[in-house]
Amino acid sequence: MLEHRWVRYTIKGLLWTLAAVLLLAGLATVFAAPIAEVLTAKMLEQRGFGPSTLHVAKLGLDGVSVRNLSTLGGAVKLAEADIAFSIGELRTDKRIDALRIDGLQAKLVWSADGRITVGDMQIYPRPPFADMPSPQAATPPEPGQPTSFHLRSLVVGNSQLILGLPETEIATTLNATFINDAATGRALDATLNSAGDNVQITAGASMVQAPGKAAQGAGSVTYKLGGLNLPTLATGLSGEGNVSVSFDADGARTQDSRADLTLALVTPPPALAAVGVKGDTPVRLALEGNNSRLFLFTLDQTKATPTATVDGALTLKTGSVDLRAEVQGWTDVPLGGAIPQDFHITQLNLIGKGLSFGGGAGSASLNITDFKGPIAVAEGRISGQVLGSKLTLADRAEAKFAAAMRLDGLSLSFDLSEAFAEAENLKLGSAVAAGVSRVALTDAPKTGPSSPQQVNLVLGASRTLAVDMVMTGSLPKILTSPGATPAVLTLPRITLSGYISQGPNTSGTAARTGAIKLAATDGRLTHGFAHLGDITADLAIDGKKVTGPVKAVLQEAPGPTRPSALDRRGAVFKSNLTIDSESIDFKGNILSRGDVDVGDYSFTQQSDQPPVISLSIPARTWASEPSFIEVFGPIAGLTNTTGTFGLDLRATPSKAGLDGTLKLAFADFGFTLGSMTVTGLNSVMALNQIWPPKAALPQRISFGQLVAGVPFQNGDITVALNGDTMARVSQAGMRLAGGSVTGADFVVPLDGSTRSFAMNVANVDLEGLVKAFTTDGLTATGKLSGTLPLRLQNSRLYIEKGKLVGQNGSIQYRPTQPPAALAQGGGTILLQALENFEFTEVTANINGDVIKDLGIGLTLKGKNPGLYGGYPIEFNLNLDGPLNQLVREGLSGYRIPEDIKQRLQQQGINAPK
Repeated sequence: MLEHRWVRYTIKGLLWTLAAVLLLAGLATVFAAPIAEVLTAKMLEQRGFGPSTLHVAKLGLDGVSVRNLSTLGGAVKLAEADIAFSIGELRTDKRIDALRIDGLQAKLVWSADGRITVGDMQIYPRPPFADMPSPQAATPPEPGQPTSFHLRSLVVGNSQLILGLPETEIATTLNATFINDAATGRALDATLNSAGDNVQITAGASMVQAPGKAAQGAGSVTYKLGGLNLPTLATGLSGEGNVSVSFDADGARTQDSRADLTLALVTPPPALAAVGVKGDTPVRLALEGNNSRLFLFTLDQTKATPTATVDGALTLKTGSVDLRAEVQGWTDVPLGGAIPQDFHITQLNLIGKGLSFGGGAGSASLNITDFKGPIAVAEGRISGQVLGSKLTLADRAEAKFAAAMRLDGLSLSFDLSEAFAEAENLKLGSAVAAGVSRVALTDAPKTGPSSPQQVNLVLGASRTLAVDMVMTGSLPKILTSPGATPAVLTLPRITLSGYISQGPNTSGTAARTGAIKLAATDGRLTHGFAHLGDITADLAIDGKKVTGPVKAVLQEAPGPTRPSALDRRGAVFKSNLTIDSESIDFKGNILSRGDVDVGDYSFTQQSDQPPVISLSIPARTWASEPSFIEVFGPIAGLTNTTGTFGLDLRATPSKAGLDGTLKLAFADFGFTLGSMTVTGLNSVMALNQIWPPKAALPQRISFGQLVAGVPFQNGDITVALNGDTMARVSQAGMRLAGGSVTGADFVVPLDGSTRSFAMNVANVDLEGLVKAFTTDGLTATGKLSGTLPLRLQNSRLYIEKGKLVGQNGSIQYRPTQPPAALAQGGGTILLQALENFEFTEVTANINGDVIKDLGIGLTLKGKNPGLYGGYPIEFNLNLDGPLNQLVREGLSGYRIPEDIKQRLQQQGINAPK
């Protein structure tokens, strides 16, 4: 009746009491009886079992006798304990000849708040570890010495455990005799009786085992309970039962066994609460036979491989919930080194009624019949059904299935022979058509005994279903690795119709045939490699294969960072699909929306091997139909293209990346991507590993112009790709405003890691650079040279302490409409100085993120001959912001707080009024 942990702690206390008695055996060789009594009592008190008293009636080298032992303030008592031993055998073999315990009594108190105590010791809840007595360090045994006591005989008589509950007390008496002798064998005889108000429990066990022989004996438990309450655990505990087991050399078996128990759990376990078991509703548990009232179990050891036979059922009932598990059959059991070879489950049923699921109530069942084998290859039948009502997604839903089942090694397969599914009044969202009241997967009527069984998809009277839902899940394993990013399928409207038939073919075996038509209007399949929509398919099922045409349109990928102007439909993929149990073959053509053939592609995979992907787009000019943007804009993110582009790809995913070959051809190709525009791009790239990219020869890339805030011309870059996510640039050069920007022998990371390198700037003409900026009223002469240390980190480009220097030039800034920031205060002096400024030195210190936040500090030294008599002027301009903004706004955003004016006044020159 007690939870096992409480019994464990109680037994632990009794064992410590026994340990105290055994301690006396050691004290017998050293101390007199009175001293031994004091030492033993103190040892018990130190372990938390005090106050304790005892009387040592005998203390000698051949035995110890104790009378009237009391611990835990009388909660545990012992009338007599006699230990017989030979002190020599006790020291060497740790062997005790006999132990007799008589009149052992202990009382546990189970309080209304759930606490269980023995005297002053709390057993449950378990006290914190820090409050427990510290265990004494054990002395390791000497080599070759026994590590535990050997007891030849144990007799326990007239012993009683009392459980005190708030409403009653239950007294349990125990009598036991145990013999363990090498010459005569082992024997056990034990009885237990519990009695109290509405409580009656009787248990007994007997066993004998001669040396070298199998044990034989029997055991039984009989109980009858009525309305017992266990605080904080269960109330109304009642029921009766009898379980008897006998065993001998032939095996084991139950006899006349059945049991039932009714109780209300104060806090049902989560698994039971999930199916509708409530704390205020009684639960009835019953163990009985499957085809009779008696639970039957046998273990037959007379066979070369022992077998176990079971015919039984376990039932749980509470309120409207009814759970039942039934099993009948036999199986080999691996006893004594035997290897299990065979089994036969004639019946296994799992039945649930009144269950809570899907926001409503329902029932479910699973039935396995005649499942037999050898262990590695077995066959049987499986069937089941689910029925629910008042569900969240439908008023009613029902499903049934039946199939042949086959176990082949570790593979379990099913041959479906019956399928039925139906839902009424679906609640799938506000966009669902009002007429959708029934969806069903059902058997078509049979026209004759020889007609094949046919499964039809019946989707309303018009064979059409409109749904509003989003499904997320991994693609089948044959399509992607287990750790792949899940695909998201959005189906605002889907039309599905067709049938699947199964019947004998010409060879007499079962074969499936059928046809399924699918159309997903305004739907979308988003995956790592593609974003497809407006999907249609016309599939045929022939034997073990699914074949047919599939058509889909490339769509813009969802995401807040994509320009809304790109939310257009792209290429049309027309494919032929073939799928069987071991492979998939997906081939087709890429078309523009004007049905111009753009290229072809394929996806093939055999069993669990990596797939092989191919994509071929012959080089063509994309300025007219088919426009590159109209075909690939949704995934490329480009807003303008010109020139010629072609691609040829053969790829296979691997653990390291993507194996295969890739050829890219650009001829005078141009595009705009965000704030960057490229024209005149030319290259023929050939990779023999796609990722990390690897090429047998250095690759050369050139462009006519690249504008990313600053216009670069005539770029020429040579790069080596060694397959380690690094691009090794042997030389890079481009023109900038009549000057040059060059670099050599540096590494550019392709994986977002950090690398630093430098570009040299030489003889950049200020006149040409200023003209490219097209700032109103700004002209300049002179040249700039210097070094730009660059750092690539997380695919972002930074300039670190860049410095450009020029000498002996001029700047004229005469805007038609002066910027508001320069039309007042110190800005007016700046405008006067820059009307005709002749500099002897200009220095540009450049730092920051080129795209997001670039800082440029300009230092100018020189004079304006018409200002203050050509007095020498030195001043600083600090400009901050993205490069594109600095180019576009120029000095418009500059702020000067009287710096120049104060400097001139310090030199004793009066500014004009």
